[in-house]
Amino acid sequence: MKYKLGDRVFIKPWELMVREFGVLDNFAATGAHIKQPRWPWCHYDEDRLAHTDRILTITHVENHYHGRHPLSEKLFVFDDDSVAGYAFDYGEEIMVWDDGKEPTYRKFVGFLYGRKSPYRTESFLDPKDCISWQHARPITKPDIKITVEINGEPKSLSEISEETLLNIRKESKC
Repeated sequence: MKYKLGDRVFIKPWELMVREFGVLDNFAATGAHIKQPRWPWCHYDEDRLAHTDRILTITHVENHYHGRHPLSEKLFVFDDDSVAGYAFDYGEEIMVWDDGKEPTYRKFVGFLYGRKSPYRTESFLDPKDCISWQHARPITKPDIKITVEINGEPKSLSEISEETLLNIRKESKC
């Protein structure tokens, strides 16, 4: 599985999945299904995603994903074949790269479904221009925790008062 819990992803449009995989016969309860190898995407799910930004947040990972739409809170079940790529907020800094190239960091501006290079970012030289990239990934911020001992008791920096920190700084300069 490519994506993990909490990732935001773009779901491919129905037409793109039909071109990639074809359609199974209609099922009475849920309508047509896309012939995906692992987990079929059904027309019922497509109808529930209509008129949205097609972004789901992954809420459960097994041999498939569960995801919710942030506004409707509707639950969807899907797999990697239904996902076009990571979803980002406009202006969010992301890591991007093309095959055989080193990753770089740019601000996200859009996503073009069905393209070899679907991620659009601001140009490094001119923010009014856009560049397309094949791959993108969210930037994970490190979770740094620093613990110090004060009078033999371990404390995290967030537990130490500003006054104590100023005293420590003064004493360390002597």
